[in-house]
Amino acid sequence: MKKVLFIFIPFIVVICIILIVIFNNKEKGISISFEQKKNESIYEKLQLDSNVYFINDYNSYLNLKSKYNLKMELNEFDFSNNSYLVFFDFNACDSESEVSEVLYDEESNKLNIYYNVHSICGFCQEHYDVYFIKIDKINDVTIKNHYKRVKGEKCDPDVSYKPILYLYPDKDMNVSIKLENENSIITSYPKYDNGWNVFVSKNGIITLNNRNYYALYWDEYN
Repeated sequence: MKKVLFIFIPFIVVICIILIVIFNNKEKGISISFEQKKNESIYEKLQLDSNVYFINDYNSYLNLKSKYNLKMELNEFDFSNNSYLVFFDFNACDSESEVSEVLYDEESNKLNIYYNVHSICGFCQEHYDVYFIKIDKINDVTIKNHYKRVKGEKCDPDVSYKPILYLYPDKDMNVSIKLENENSIITSYPKYDNGWNVFVSKNGIITLNNRNYYALYWDEYN
């Protein structure tokens, strides 16, 4: 029995050491909060240094906000226990990408960001979607993007996908809009109910039932 234990115990110790080494070298997860996600669209071509910015302090946030005329509102307290990732996601309207996972490799001090990219049907104005995502407080890091193409939408050639209507009046006003071939509508957003009766501000924000939209959207049969 003692002989068996003498052989077995060193074996267990070796296994534990291997597991510890693997665990310490494994990418460690960072707490990521999509509840803090704030989205806005920028309809102009930006000269970006990067599509992802790591912000660790309030002054850096103010500089980025001023440089790209962002409208997100954070304060100094927001940076006391957290850092932020700011994503400028260019949308050409034939594909979409979304962040699936963020992992932190402590040994190399690298933040790995994984995206799922899929094709979509339809056309719209090219724009950047901007996302602020809160993570645990860490020091400056190296950022590495990883893209994975996933199954996209199967488009019907007999359907016009995602026609989008933007409204820019000279002043704030109520607007009533009807589509000529409303019987061919497949989907609409906000819901088309014998027309769209909306309030539009001169900066292009459309309001219906206390919700804001940047455009009116629908799909229809050709």
